[in-house]
Amino acid sequence: LHLFRVTYGSGTIASATFPATRNCSKENAELIHRSCDKCTRPVARYQDGAWSPEPDYKNRVDQGDTVTLNNTNINDSGLYELTCNETATELDVVPFHVVQAAEGQTVTLQCHHVTTNKTVECAWWEKDGKRVFGTNFSSCEIKPEAGFEGRVSLADEALKRGNFSVTVRQVRQEDGGVYRCYVQVDGKKERGIPAATRLTCLTESECLYFPSCPLPLSVSSSQRRDVRYTKPQQAFWRSYCVGPFALFCS
Repeated sequence: LHLFRVTYGSGTIASATFPATRNCSKENAELIHRSCDKCTRPVARYQDGAWSPEPDYKNRVDQGDTVTLNNTNINDSGLYELTCNETATELDVVPFHVVQAAEGQTVTLQCHHVTTNKTVECAWWEKDGKRVFGTNFSSCEIKPEAGFEGRVSLADEALKRGNFSVTVRQVRQEDGGVYRCYVQVDGKKERGIPAATRLTCLTESECLYFPSCPLPLSVSSSQRRDVRYTKPQQAFWRSYCVGPFALFCS
């Protein structure tokens, strides 16, 4: 069983490639999506030397020697099975929220989970797969890892409201990355909502070029309107304003 995760968010179009399909060349072999025990849907079929999309995936799978699923969404999560060699792949599609800020500003990383009639022991955040801060509700104490001491606080009445969002003060360049929130409910680890947050920390000069970036106190809205690009800057921002950042460059 292979497991891989795809993240997507505003301004991004994520794809998932199934490498095992390259080694499957049996005529009429299929890649099947199994979202539950009795819920299956054919994704692609191997015919005449190439994989071709099934009708439901006509606009999201290109013909070729490997199956790549384009424009993924949360409903694409689940088990994918190959009929030619019984290879299975678990796909976990994780939507993320985008937060941008200039250095020195305060940001809130959103995280929510239903707590009514549930026993919530603790909640924690991971950045790029490593735990960075968390709280144990028996002690009501938030425990930041190195680099976040004195800069992190939990939302008021977190347990009562199901709001495990954290506020990070004095944002630094090194704070940038993908954060995931987890809650331990009745002894089981569960993801919060949204499942992930991508934090981008910009310098004050960079922030001028992003209309959605909160302006630092030292920068006025008229300064943003008056920005004039040099030719090197134009080339840089054209290359930068793609993928996850495309939404913030319009």
